[in-house]
Amino acid sequence: VINKIQQITKNRKVLCAITLIEKADEVYYKTTFLIESGKLRGKYRKTHLEKEEKNLFSPGDLGLPVFKTSYGYIGIMIGYEGIFPEISRTLTLKGADLIIWPSKFTNDRQINICRSRGAENKIFIACSNSISHQSNGHSLLTSPSGQILTSCLDKAEQASLSSLNLLLSRNKDIVPHTNTILNRKPDTYKILTQ
Repeated sequence: VINKIQQITKNRKVLCAITLIEKADEVYYKTTFLIESGKLRGKYRKTHLEKEEKNLFSPGDLGLPVFKTSYGYIGIMIGYEGIFPEISRTLTLKGADLIIWPSKFTNDRQINICRSRGAENKIFIACSNSISHQSNGHSLLTSPSGQILTSCLDKAEQASLSSLNLLLSRNKDIVPHTNTILNRKPDTYKILTQ
């Protein structure tokens, strides 16, 4: 599948993220592959597995990478991982301009999570929520202020377009002198790593 997508995108200016089951050394991972114009930019293996997934997959072993593309720096989180604010914050601290978030929520929870993660990190979030008996669609893209820039309908296969200036993610000020990254006090959050 990856080779086929690389061939399709080879002569096009396109960035494609596809989530598949990856088998490596007899171990299975839920993995998102990032392909730009026919080239594999990298992959992310889901680290936080849901209860049902723990019997099928191993937790990812690649950390939380951020990938350099010609469009900007891209981070990835998968499904349930969006609930953990630490993941989007880590990707932000590593320099991501955009977080791609493939998911499969049924109750539009992804809308509030997407807006919150975007606003608290001053970053673009692109959530692709699948359509199936387990999920309702309603994919969306949010701005660094948490505003919905574009979204799709529930239970409808749609394409949605938006023009982005990813450099806006690099300004972490909410208002002047209120930088969401520089004004952090990590020593007060030590409990988060216990």
